[in-house]
Amino acid sequence: MLRNKIPLIAFFLALFLIESGVADKLTKFEVTISKKKESNNRKVEVTQNTEKVVFNVYDKFGIGKADLEIIEGHWPKKVIIRCHFSGLEGFKLRVSDKVYQRDDLKIRVCNEKGESIEEKYLLHYENGKSKKIPGYYEIEISKKIPVKCKKIRIDWIDFYR
Repeated sequence: MLRNKIPLIAFFLALFLIESGVADKLTKFEVTISKKKESNNRKVEVTQNTEKVVFNVYDKFGIGKADLEIIEGHWPKKVIIRCHFSGLEGFKLRVSDKVYQRDDLKIRVCNEKGESIEEKYLLHYENGKSKKIPGYYEIEISKKIPVKCKKIRIDWIDFYR
């Protein structure tokens, strides 16, 4: 008899969680990017679920910074930065009063499927022409962020000029 009621109980539990806001409560972020005047060549896209947030950084100029601030909620268990550049010569994470340089952080180079690859740069030169390898640089910063922290800053340099 109880077996027949399980789908009905699950339905009402799901309805309760959705109505109470527990099921879909995601952190709200505000991203402030350094931009050259009237330029849309730099952006940070946020994708998240209840367990993880990913900040995807795109920059045609290659040198920039962004403030990532919580407006509502808290940092998920995993916080990941993905820099979609051809190289990542410099990266800095500022959390509260601490500054982490590129060498203080674990940075993975990933192909477009998210698999680690053994490359330093995602740009190769063949026969005098440059060839972009699809992928990104991934930095997990979860353990660097204290619970009460509401704002972090990231700075990046794709290649030194």
